[in-house]
Amino acid sequence: MGNTGCNMDYRRRLAFHAALAAILALVWLLLVFFDPGKIAARKASYAWLSAGAKDAADRIDIIPAAGTGAVTLVRIDGLWRAVRDGRDYPARGARVDDFLSAFTMRGDYSRLYSSASSAARLGLDGDRSSRVVVRGGSGPPLLDLLVGNVDSTGRNVYLRRQGGSEIRYGEDRFSGYIFSAPSLWYDLALTGETDPSLVQRITVSPPRAGPPGGIRVFSRSGNGWIISGVHKPGRAASENYARTLVTVLAGDFSENDPQDAFFNDGSIVIEMGNNRIYTIRFGPADESGRRLARVYVSAGGENAARPHVYVMPEWTMGRLFRDAGFFESED
Repeated sequence: MGNTGCNMDYRRRLAFHAALAAILALVWLLLVFFDPGKIAARKASYAWLSAGAKDAADRIDIIPAAGTGAVTLVRIDGLWRAVRDGRDYPARGARVDDFLSAFTMRGDYSRLYSSASSAARLGLDGDRSSRVVVRGGSGPPLLDLLVGNVDSTGRNVYLRRQGGSEIRYGEDRFSGYIFSAPSLWYDLALTGETDPSLVQRITVSPPRAGPPGGIRVFSRSGNGWIISGVHKPGRAASENYARTLVTVLAGDFSENDPQDAFFNDGSIVIEMGNNRIYTIRFGPADESGRRLARVYVSAGGENAARPHVYVMPEWTMGRLFRDAGFFESED
Protein backbone atom coordinates (compact mmCIF):
# COMPACT_ATOMS: atom_id res chain seq x y z
CA MET A 1 0.00 0.00 0.00
CA GLY A 2 2.85 2.36 0.86
CA ASN A 3 4.47 1.89 -2.52
CA THR A 4 1.14 2.33 -4.28
CA GLY A 5 0.56 5.66 -2.49
CA CYS A 6 4.03 6.88 -3.38
CA ASN A 7 3.51 5.93 -7.02
CA MET A 8 0.22 7.83 -7.09
CA ASP A 9 1.88 10.94 -5.61
CA TYR A 10 4.73 10.66 -8.14
CA ARG A 11 2.29 10.35 -11.04
CA ARG A 12 0.34 13.38 -9.82
CA ARG A 13 3.52 15.46 -9.54
CA LEU A 14 4.67 14.31 -12.95
CA ALA A 15 1.33 15.17 -14.49
CA PHE A 16 1.35 18.56 -12.76
CA HIS A 17 4.84 19.45 -14.03
CA ALA A 18 3.97 18.25 -17.53
CA ALA A 19 0.85 20.42 -17.55
CA LEU A 20 2.83 23.40 -16.21
CA ALA A 21 5.46 22.95 -18.91
CA ALA A 22 2.73 22.83 -21.58
CA ILE A 23 1.15 26.01 -20.24
CA LEU A 24 4.49 27.83 -20.18
CA ALA A 25 5.24 26.71 -23.74
CA LEU A 26 1.82 27.98 -24.85
CA VAL A 27 2.39 31.33 -23.15
CA TRP A 28 5.77 31.66 -24.91
CA LEU A 29 4.20 30.92 -28.27
CA LEU A 30 1.45 33.46 -27.68
CA LEU A 31 4.04 36.09 -26.77
CA VAL A 32 6.07 35.38 -29.88
CA PHE A 33 3.13 35.43 -32.25
CA PHE A 34 1.08 38.25 -30.77
CA ASP A 35 3.49 40.56 -28.92
CA PRO A 36 4.94 43.02 -31.51
CA GLY A 37 8.13 43.33 -29.50
CA LYS A 38 9.08 39.67 -29.85
CA ILE A 39 11.37 38.51 -32.59
CA ALA A 40 10.72 35.48 -34.72
CA ALA A 41 13.22 32.69 -34.16
CA ARG A 42 14.16 32.56 -37.83
CA LYS A 43 16.70 35.10 -38.97
CA ALA A 44 17.24 36.03 -42.59
CA SER A 45 20.25 37.38 -44.46
CA TYR A 46 18.74 40.43 -46.03
CA ALA A 47 19.79 43.45 -48.10
CA TRP A 48 17.58 46.50 -48.52
CA LEU A 49 19.05 47.53 -51.86
CA SER A 50 20.77 45.61 -54.65
CA ALA A 51 24.21 46.58 -55.89
CA GLY A 52 22.75 47.35 -59.30
CA ALA A 53 20.15 49.65 -57.79
CA LYS A 54 22.88 51.43 -55.86
CA ASP A 55 24.75 52.15 -59.08
CA ALA A 56 21.53 53.45 -60.68
CA ALA A 57 20.69 55.79 -57.80
CA ASP A 58 20.63 59.48 -58.72
CA ARG A 59 18.62 60.99 -55.85
CA ILE A 60 18.39 60.31 -52.12
CA ASP A 61 15.91 62.05 -49.82
CA ILE A 62 16.88 61.86 -46.15
CA ILE A 63 14.11 62.96 -43.80
CA PRO A 64 14.90 62.56 -40.08
CA ALA A 65 12.07 61.99 -37.60
CA ALA A 66 9.93 65.13 -37.20
CA GLY A 67 11.36 66.42 -40.50
CA THR A 68 14.24 68.41 -38.97
CA GLY A 69 17.52 68.60 -40.89
CA ALA A 70 16.19 67.06 -44.11
CA VAL A 71 18.73 66.77 -46.95
CA THR A 72 18.38 65.74 -50.60
CA LEU A 73 21.38 64.32 -52.45
CA VAL A 74 21.31 64.52 -56.25
CA ARG A 75 23.79 63.02 -58.71
CA ILE A 76 24.45 65.28 -61.70
CA ASP A 77 26.99 64.31 -64.37
CA GLY A 78 28.43 61.72 -62.01
CA LEU A 79 28.92 64.14 -59.10
CA TRP A 80 26.76 64.33 -55.99
CA ARG A 81 25.20 67.58 -54.81
CA ALA A 82 23.53 68.24 -51.47
CA VAL A 83 20.33 70.31 -51.55
CA ARG A 84 19.05 71.92 -48.38
CA ASP A 85 16.60 74.78 -47.86
CA GLY A 86 16.58 75.50 -51.59
CA ARG A 87 20.38 75.78 -51.90
CA ASP A 88 22.66 73.18 -53.40
CA TYR A 89 26.26 72.49 -52.44
CA PRO A 90 28.95 70.06 -53.57
CA ALA A 91 28.61 66.80 -51.65
CA ARG A 92 31.19 64.29 -50.46
CA GLY A 93 30.83 61.49 -52.97
CA ALA A 94 32.66 58.97 -50.77
CA ARG A 95 30.22 59.53 -47.90
CA VAL A 96 27.20 59.17 -50.18
CA ASP A 97 28.67 55.93 -51.52
CA ASP A 98 29.20 54.63 -47.96
CA PHE A 99 25.60 55.48 -47.09
CA LEU A 100 24.24 53.58 -50.09
CA SER A 101 26.56 50.67 -49.30
CA ALA A 102 24.94 50.37 -45.87
CA PHE A 103 21.72 49.34 -47.65
CA THR A 104 23.39 46.89 -50.04
CA MET A 105 25.31 45.00 -47.33
CA ARG A 106 23.55 41.80 -46.32
CA GLY A 107 22.83 41.31 -42.63
CA ASP A 108 20.63 39.45 -40.19
CA TYR A 109 17.34 41.33 -40.20
CA SER A 110 14.72 39.30 -38.35
CA ARG A 111 11.07 39.43 -39.35
CA LEU A 112 8.78 40.32 -36.48
CA TYR A 113 5.48 38.61 -35.73
CA SER A 114 3.51 41.74 -35.02
CA SER A 115 0.05 43.12 -34.54
CA ALA A 116 -1.54 46.05 -36.35
CA SER A 117 -0.35 48.47 -33.66
CA SER A 118 3.31 47.46 -33.99
CA ALA A 119 4.31 50.25 -36.36
CA ALA A 120 3.31 53.04 -34.01
CA ARG A 121 4.89 51.41 -30.96
CA LEU A 122 8.16 50.76 -32.76
CA GLY A 123 8.45 54.27 -34.18
CA LEU A 124 7.45 53.28 -37.71
CA ASP A 125 4.37 55.42 -38.13
CA GLY A 126 3.90 59.10 -39.02
CA ASP A 127 6.36 61.70 -37.74
CA ARG A 128 7.91 59.21 -35.33
CA SER A 129 9.83 57.52 -38.12
CA SER A 130 12.73 58.70 -40.26
CA ARG A 131 12.53 58.07 -43.97
CA VAL A 132 15.07 57.39 -46.71
CA VAL A 133 13.94 57.41 -50.33
CA VAL A 134 16.41 56.30 -53.02
CA ARG A 135 15.45 57.03 -56.61
CA GLY A 136 16.94 56.13 -59.97
CA GLY A 137 15.30 57.92 -62.86
CA SER A 138 11.63 58.83 -63.08
CA GLY A 139 10.12 55.47 -62.10
CA PRO A 140 9.10 54.18 -58.67
CA PRO A 141 11.69 54.53 -55.88
CA LEU A 142 14.44 51.94 -55.71
CA LEU A 143 13.97 52.03 -51.94
CA ASP A 144 11.47 53.80 -49.68
CA LEU A 145 12.41 52.87 -46.14
CA LEU A 146 11.05 53.91 -42.75
CA VAL A 147 13.59 53.80 -39.92
CA GLY A 148 12.08 53.50 -36.45
CA ASN A 149 13.22 53.19 -32.86
CA VAL A 150 16.61 51.94 -31.79
CA ASP A 151 16.48 49.18 -29.16
CA SER A 152 17.82 49.46 -25.61
CA THR A 153 21.28 48.28 -26.67
CA GLY A 154 21.63 51.13 -29.16
CA ARG A 155 22.86 48.68 -31.79
CA ASN A 156 19.68 47.49 -33.48
CA VAL A 157 16.78 49.28 -35.14
CA TYR A 158 13.27 48.56 -36.43
CA LEU A 159 12.65 49.07 -40.16
CA ARG A 160 9.75 48.85 -42.57
CA ARG A 161 9.34 49.58 -46.25
CA GLN A 162 6.89 52.41 -46.88
CA GLY A 163 3.46 50.92 -47.58
CA GLY A 164 4.52 47.45 -46.46
CA SER A 165 3.36 45.50 -43.42
CA GLU A 166 6.52 43.50 -42.75
CA ILE A 167 8.70 44.86 -39.95
CA ARG A 168 12.33 43.83 -39.65
CA TYR A 169 14.81 44.25 -36.85
CA GLY A 170 18.59 44.29 -37.09
CA GLU A 171 21.87 46.19 -37.07
CA ASP A 172 21.50 49.97 -37.18
CA ARG A 173 23.80 51.10 -39.99
CA PHE A 174 21.67 54.09 -40.88
CA SER A 175 20.87 56.42 -37.97
CA GLY A 176 24.39 57.86 -37.83
CA TYR A 177 23.91 59.17 -41.35
CA ILE A 178 20.26 60.18 -41.01
CA PHE A 179 20.76 62.28 -37.88
CA SER A 180 24.17 63.74 -38.78
CA ALA A 181 24.62 67.47 -39.25
CA PRO A 182 23.82 68.46 -42.84
CA SER A 183 27.32 69.92 -43.19
CA LEU A 184 28.78 66.41 -42.95
CA TRP A 185 27.34 65.71 -46.41
CA TYR A 186 29.13 68.73 -47.90
CA ASP A 187 32.45 68.70 -49.71
CA LEU A 188 34.08 71.50 -47.74
CA ALA A 189 37.59 71.22 -49.22
CA LEU A 190 38.86 74.69 -50.11
CA THR A 191 41.12 73.57 -52.96
CA GLY A 192 40.16 69.99 -53.82
CA GLU A 193 43.85 69.20 -54.41
CA THR A 194 45.24 65.96 -52.96
CA ASP A 195 49.00 66.15 -53.59
CA PRO A 196 50.84 68.67 -51.34
CA SER A 197 54.12 67.98 -53.17
CA LEU A 198 52.71 70.10 -56.02
CA VAL A 199 52.75 73.23 -53.84
CA GLN A 200 55.56 75.47 -55.15
CA ARG A 201 54.97 78.84 -53.56
CA ILE A 202 52.77 80.23 -50.79
CA THR A 203 52.12 83.88 -49.98
CA VAL A 204 50.51 84.51 -46.59
CA SER A 205 49.05 87.89 -45.66
CA PRO A 206 47.90 87.57 -42.02
CA PRO A 207 44.73 89.17 -40.65
CA ARG A 208 45.07 92.52 -38.95
CA ALA A 209 44.87 90.78 -35.57
CA GLY A 210 47.99 88.69 -36.28
CA PRO A 211 50.11 86.73 -36.11
CA PRO A 212 52.78 89.47 -36.39
CA GLY A 213 55.47 89.56 -39.04
CA GLY A 214 53.65 90.88 -42.07
CA ILE A 215 53.48 89.09 -45.39
CA ARG A 216 55.36 85.79 -45.42
CA VAL A 217 56.45 84.02 -48.62
CA PHE A 218 57.24 80.29 -48.82
CA SER A 219 59.21 79.03 -51.82
CA ARG A 220 60.07 75.39 -52.45
CA SER A 221 63.82 74.96 -52.96
CA GLY A 222 65.15 71.49 -53.75
CA ASN A 223 64.17 69.24 -50.85
CA GLY A 224 63.41 72.13 -48.54
CA TRP A 225 61.85 75.57 -48.28
CA ILE A 226 62.90 79.19 -48.15
CA ILE A 227 60.59 81.23 -45.91
CA SER A 228 60.84 84.97 -45.48
CA GLY A 229 61.39 85.95 -41.85
CA VAL A 230 62.47 82.42 -40.87
CA HIS A 231 66.21 81.90 -40.27
CA LYS A 232 66.36 78.12 -40.73
CA PRO A 233 63.08 76.63 -41.98
CA GLY A 234 62.28 73.12 -40.73
CA ARG A 235 61.42 70.82 -43.60
CA ALA A 236 58.83 68.76 -41.68
CA ALA A 237 56.96 71.83 -40.39
CA SER A 238 56.98 73.41 -43.86
CA GLU A 239 55.72 70.27 -45.59
CA ASN A 240 53.02 69.78 -42.96
CA TYR A 241 51.91 73.37 -43.50
CA ALA A 242 51.71 72.88 -47.27
CA ARG A 243 49.66 69.72 -46.68
CA THR A 244 47.33 71.62 -44.35
CA LEU A 245 46.70 74.31 -46.95
CA VAL A 246 45.71 71.93 -49.76
CA THR A 247 43.63 69.57 -47.60
CA VAL A 248 42.00 71.94 -45.10
CA LEU A 249 38.22 71.73 -44.74
CA ALA A 250 35.86 74.54 -43.85
CA GLY A 251 33.33 74.04 -41.08
CA ASP A 252 30.27 74.76 -43.23
CA PHE A 253 28.93 76.77 -46.14
CA SER A 254 27.53 80.20 -45.38
CA GLU A 255 24.02 81.22 -46.36
CA ASN A 256 25.32 84.79 -46.62
CA ASP A 257 27.08 85.85 -49.82
CA PRO A 258 28.91 89.14 -49.18
CA GLN A 259 30.47 91.28 -51.89
CA ASP A 260 34.15 90.75 -52.67
CA ALA A 261 35.08 93.89 -50.72
CA PHE A 262 34.03 92.12 -47.51
CA PHE A 263 36.94 89.66 -47.80
CA ASN A 264 39.68 92.10 -46.83
CA ASP A 265 41.19 90.72 -43.63
CA GLY A 266 43.94 88.30 -44.61
CA SER A 267 44.63 86.05 -47.55
CA ILE A 268 46.64 82.99 -48.64
CA VAL A 269 47.81 82.40 -52.20
CA ILE A 270 48.84 78.84 -53.11
CA GLU A 271 50.71 78.32 -56.39
CA MET A 272 50.72 74.72 -57.62
CA GLY A 273 52.98 72.85 -60.02
CA ASN A 274 49.92 71.98 -62.14
CA ASN A 275 49.55 75.67 -63.10
CA ARG A 276 46.62 76.26 -60.75
CA ILE A 277 46.66 79.16 -58.31
CA TYR A 278 44.28 79.26 -55.34
CA THR A 279 43.64 82.55 -53.57
CA ILE A 280 41.76 82.30 -50.27
CA ARG A 281 40.51 85.62 -48.92
CA PHE A 282 39.02 86.08 -45.46
CA GLY A 283 36.49 88.41 -43.94
CA PRO A 284 36.66 89.88 -40.43
CA ALA A 285 36.17 87.59 -37.44
CA ASP A 286 32.74 87.46 -35.80
CA GLU A 287 32.15 87.36 -32.04
CA SER A 288 32.97 83.62 -31.92
CA GLY A 289 36.21 83.97 -33.90
CA ARG A 290 34.78 82.45 -37.09
CA ARG A 291 35.52 84.00 -40.46
CA LEU A 292 33.92 83.76 -43.87
CA ALA A 293 36.20 82.86 -46.76
CA ARG A 294 35.97 82.99 -50.53
CA VAL A 295 38.21 80.97 -52.86
CA TYR A 296 39.38 82.16 -56.27
CA VAL A 297 40.90 79.71 -58.73
CA SER A 298 43.20 80.68 -61.59
CA ALA A 299 43.78 78.03 -64.25
CA GLY A 300 44.32 78.10 -68.00
CA GLY A 301 44.33 81.89 -68.08
CA GLU A 302 40.95 82.18 -66.34
CA ASN A 303 40.34 83.40 -62.81
CA ALA A 304 37.00 82.66 -61.16
CA ALA A 305 35.52 82.72 -57.69
CA ARG A 306 34.10 79.52 -56.26
CA PRO A 307 30.30 79.91 -56.13
CA HIS A 308 30.04 79.31 -52.37
CA VAL A 309 31.23 81.13 -49.27
CA TYR A 310 32.90 79.01 -46.60
CA VAL A 311 32.64 79.29 -42.82
CA MET A 312 36.05 78.90 -41.15
CA PRO A 313 36.11 78.01 -37.43
CA GLU A 314 38.58 79.85 -35.20
CA TRP A 315 40.69 76.73 -34.56
CA THR A 316 41.07 76.18 -38.31
CA MET A 317 42.22 79.77 -38.77
CA GLY A 318 44.91 79.07 -36.17
CA ARG A 319 46.25 76.27 -38.39
CA LEU A 320 46.33 78.49 -41.47
CA PHE A 321 48.14 81.47 -39.94
CA ARG A 322 51.28 80.49 -38.03
CA ASP A 323 53.95 82.68 -36.49
CA ALA A 324 57.56 82.44 -37.65
CA GLY A 325 58.63 80.30 -34.69
CA PHE A 326 56.47 77.41 -35.87
CA PHE A 327 58.69 76.99 -38.93
CA GLU A 328 62.13 77.41 -37.30
CA SER A 329 64.18 74.22 -37.29
CA GLU A 330 65.25 72.93 -33.88
CA ASP A 331 68.38 71.28 -35.34
